[in-house]
Amino acid sequence: MSEFIKAPPIAENFIKTLRKFGYTMQSAIADIIDNSISASAKNINILYLPNSSWLSIIDDGNGMTKKELISAMTPGSFDPDLQRQKGDLGRFGSGLKTASWSQAKVLIVITKKKGKICGAKWDLDIVEKKKGWLLEIISNKEIKSLLEEYDIELSESGTAIIWDNIDSIQGSTKEELEKDQDEKIANTIDHIELTYHRFLDAGPKDSIKILFNGRALKAFDPFFTKNSKTHREEAQQVPAGDADGSFIYLTAFTIPHDKFLSNDETNKSESNDGLYKNQGFYIYREKRLIMHGGWFGLQRFKEISKLARVMVDVPSSLDSNWVTDVKKSNMSPPPIVRNEMKNLMMRFDGRSKKVITFSGKKSEKSSNTWEILKLDNKYKFVIKSSNPSFKNFEKTLTKEQKIMFQKLVTQFQEDLPWEAIYSYFASGDLHYNKDDE
Repeated sequence: MSEFIKAPPIAENFIKTLRKFGYTMQSAIADIIDNSISASAKNINILYLPNSSWLSIIDDGNGMTKKELISAMTPGSFDPDLQRQKGDLGRFGSGLKTASWSQAKVLIVITKKKGKICGAKWDLDIVEKKKGWLLEIISNKEIKSLLEEYDIELSESGTAIIWDNIDSIQGSTKEELEKDQDEKIANTIDHIELTYHRFLDAGPKDSIKILFNGRALKAFDPFFTKNSKTHREEAQQVPAGDADGSFIYLTAFTIPHDKFLSNDETNKSESNDGLYKNQGFYIYREKRLIMHGGWFGLQRFKEISKLARVMVDVPSSLDSNWVTDVKKSNMSPPPIVRNEMKNLMMRFDGRSKKVITFSGKKSEKSSNTWEILKLDNKYKFVIKSSNPSFKNFEKTLTKEQKIMFQKLVTQFQEDLPWEAIYSYFASGDLHYNKDDE
């Protein structure tokens, strides 16, 4: 008869595995922000000063009791199959630990709920040295000392997350370390302003405020909804295909051609990979952006569709259907939803094409040099032989020269670089003659 034995993971080895989950600095900080928003925080303050080896994230959320804190600090304490409440941005109950450990070797949490304060600490050097899952419960005396050391002040309720001994910054020299930290800070700010734009710009009653090193972060709306030239379709309700009869919502946008974007909108767009790479679906889980750009293989990236965006709102109750990953950086739609996404895309794709094709066009003047012929429902551009300059030049040619000239004209017509012309025209980089604008 078979026997069963307990085979718990070796702490010092397993934590090294958990540290390699693939978090970036920006996705790790986002996981902490998710917890703050789930705890009803309205103010989140992130401090990561240049050349420092520690970072703090402080919120004014609900806080935790000692029992709740110990549970939050225990790996695997939450069943990921349990359904999250509406508005809860958590997923597997591991983000606090795995995100923090991916960046730093020391995780300190100090939290206050209804005036009562408590704290706990993971030190991975101690875990490795003692070879065990040893969570330190911090005394009130040490909590007071830590609050002073890291210059932290908590409200009546709230939580402070501290990452110390950050070892995710790369570089062999001081200059390289400073450059890597600067890049990670800049990328994190861009990531937060995009990922939480619907929270940062939710209106006076519902919006949250996030500070990074004292700078108030501003929402980056990838749909430019406040721009008068953005076109928004009516939201489409789509059955999710689950047993509960849930729905997702698809909202299609055609953003303005870049010539109609403000300087701030243009700068933001360029810092987030530009218009071309950001076409496609934007997947939101409880209004938090999970992934953006791309068409899930339903079509390829095209210049003609670079202004097309589709907001996809998915409730957290559909996590299993959408195969949400641990880092909340990827989701995959089920087949029934993919079909609806494809149908919407086919109806919608033409609008982006129309905006690009006619952007900057101020008149429908006919050309003196070119004419358009329609042959079998296809169009062909040919040089006008009736053009006076053409006719006068042709009169100066001998019979043999006329034959060579006609061959040259035909070659010009057939060798027009259509794709390059269209690409540059669509991107706004094509030079126009002043008289044609």
